[in-house]
Amino acid sequence: IENDTVYALAGRNMFFDGGMRLVLLDPVTGKKISETVLDEKDPATGKNLQTLIVAKYMPVANDDVLSSDGERVYMQEQNFSMEGKRIGVAPTLPAGKKNAASGQKGKRHLFCQTGFLDDVWFHRSYLTYAEDCGEGWGAYAGTRNSNPSGRTMVLDDTRAYAFRSSPLGNMLQPRTTYSLYAADKDPVAPLPRPQARKKGQGRRNEVQEKGVSIGGHKVHWQKSSLPLLVNAMALAGKNLFVAGPPDVADETKMLGYLPGADDEINRQLKAQDDAWRGKRGGLLWAVSADNGNRLAEYKIDSVPVSDGMSVAEGKVFISLIDGSVVCFEKK
Repeated sequence: IENDTVYALAGRNMFFDGGMRLVLLDPVTGKKISETVLDEKDPATGKNLQTLIVAKYMPVANDDVLSSDGERVYMQEQNFSMEGKRIGVAPTLPAGKKNAASGQKGKRHLFCQTGFLDDVWFHRSYLTYAEDCGEGWGAYAGTRNSNPSGRTMVLDDTRAYAFRSSPLGNMLQPRTTYSLYAADKDPVAPLPRPQARKKGQGRRNEVQEKGVSIGGHKVHWQKSSLPLLVNAMALAGKNLFVAGPPDVADETKMLGYLPGADDEINRQLKAQDDAWRGKRGGLLWAVSADNGNRLAEYKIDSVPVSDGMSVAEGKVFISLIDGSVVCFEKK
């Protein structure tokens, strides 16, 4: 609901079963204000959306939970006007690639390339506060290194708080460590577009996070080597609440490892799998949004569902994978 209007989306994909419908309703009466068909046709030209594909850059066609900043409505990278019309249907392309279609530039907003409900933790998919996400085969790393991004993420007026995997290159088996951090939502200067490689030029090495900036975004604090994997987060004033299963395995030592019958690495992997499935309980931390310092720690019986935490009226609510809901209050 935004600006006294309900934005409701029906359907699965723009290519299936006649596409999708974005309907605007009066929240009091239910009266329909408008209905926009979202199908396989480019609304500007009438041509099939597949004519806009360049290399592996494709238009958004899947549904998702809608979001809004009061100026636009968003479905993953896809921007809509407040009247429900698609803005910038063609995918955003890096320098050196020609885009056959014209359209308005996307706005920075919080989204996930594979949807807000994706809980798989695939290393090429993440939450990000950005204009676009590139494409998933290789450009995912550039977007992640140029914008506040993370496995889970919340925003206030000026900052983004996220749980970030690092380092992360274009690898099938990344050596993964995690950091909880706070960074400015907007860069101090316009972010440069990546330059196209010249013929014969080798691949660029990914610029690794140094703890002082992400792209042009100032990092205010960063906490690494935490004993939990944060898969749920909520912000209440100056308190940042994070929760998740305990982190009991050192993934940096496991790349290229060939398992044996009984060894320490196998025990760590089994323990981490059990923890991820809630068999070792979970942890809830209250963290200072100003400096990242831990204020309190509580044990919970299971682990949160992905992004399964909210705050309201001085209470913290967590939906757990065992089917229960737990509530914490000030006392």
